[in-house]
Amino acid sequence: MSPLGSAFGEPLLPRAPPPGDCSRRLRQAAILAFGTLSTVQLGLGVGSLNNLCSDASSSLPWCPVLVAAFGLGGLLGSVLSARCDRLARKAVLLLSRLLLLASSLLLAGGFFTSGLPSGLLLLTGRGLLGAASGIATAVTPLHLAEVSPAEIRSVASAAQSAGVAIGILLAQLATLGGREGGVYLLPALCAALELTVLPLLPESPTHVLRRSGSAAALSHLMTHLHLSRAGAAAHTEALRSELAEQSGEGPFSPRELLSARSLRRELLLAAAVALSAQLCGCDCLFYYSTLVFTRSGLSHPRAATACLGVVNLAAAPLAGPLRSRVPRRTLLLLTWAGMSASYAAAAVAAMAGGKSLLAAPLACALVCYALGPGSLGGFLAASLFPMYAKDAAMTLTVALNWAATSATALAFPALHGLLGAHTFLALAALSALSGAAGDRFVTGSAKSGGET
Repeated sequence: MSPLGSAFGEPLLPRAPPPGDCSRRLRQAAILAFGTLSTVQLGLGVGSLNNLCSDASSSLPWCPVLVAAFGLGGLLGSVLSARCDRLARKAVLLLSRLLLLASSLLLAGGFFTSGLPSGLLLLTGRGLLGAASGIATAVTPLHLAEVSPAEIRSVASAAQSAGVAIGILLAQLATLGGREGGVYLLPALCAALELTVLPLLPESPTHVLRRSGSAAALSHLMTHLHLSRAGAAAHTEALRSELAEQSGEGPFSPRELLSARSLRRELLLAAAVALSAQLCGCDCLFYYSTLVFTRSGLSHPRAATACLGVVNLAAAPLAGPLRSRVPRRTLLLLTWAGMSASYAAAAVAAMAGGKSLLAAPLACALVCYALGPGSLGGFLAASLFPMYAKDAAMTLTVALNWAATSATALAFPALHGLLGAHTFLALAALSALSGAAGDRFVTGSAKSGGET
């Protein structure tokens, strides 16, 4: 899911010298581990109900509402993250991990009870899991973009993309038998691992500069990020200049960004890509592929869902290298076209009775999604905006993404039940329209001086 992606744009720190001590290697390993774990929880929320919410399973109440509750929680978490600007990002991440632990307890209670109590506990647990993921998707990419040395930045970006796919596949495998299979324990395990790694991460240099001044930021860069005094001084001055640019009152709030005409085109571009990631329907496949395969008459729908999870995981590490080698406009156009063609092929297979062939075009659609809109949404939000507007931009685009995924998760089962195989034709048309609209904004951004 999209609320999902990466934010590693232009390097914020000078390239560090080759690592020569254990503390630096340990810190870099912690950055990579935390980047992966922070998005595994997102994948767990996306994939944990897929095998439990098919037509063949009636063990869970209110399935579409439970699925959508994760997105609504994510929306709340992304909004709350904007209200926590007085706290250090590490403190915000710590609080979100406590929400993960609480969500595991509530989900366990929901799976081991029945009737109304079960539904309420599952609903609340899904909401808290979404809130923790919403905070993580808004805060983690920005934090890691600042503290990652240049030599591991692309790897850290790929780790975040792979973390979502790992979480989805873990949830699918845990519920492969059509039962909860201990899936409620996975958020707690993820939180425990993150709490172990989190203390090893450096604090954001921008936060240190905002709260404690230039001298503290200089010392922080030299001590924790191993920069020379000259490099730390130059970087501190660059941060001061970016924070002061066009804003004499500190970083933008989301409301200020919405009213800033000078950044209107960048905001529209980021919003268009975020919406396209939902309109293309790939998140719906992560939520309901077992339901789709069951209704299509596939003999082993859960196994087909697991195959989609494996394909998605295999495609995730390719997104980072492609971003650095292929222009954004070209990559988005190719992947949107690929999704449209894949959905059209899925519609033909479903209408022609080729149910055994349905999984192949859907897997192609997921690969295109992972390489294009699924990985570029958060990246654009961080790379298009100046430093003083990055936090507000991430908050707005992530909130929009979560709102859209909630709406599609709630509506998709009824839509698929009404349209059947024609649902894929609708998704093909939406993918094509999203590509056309996104291309217009990307082209306009290039003409006005933006990077493509």
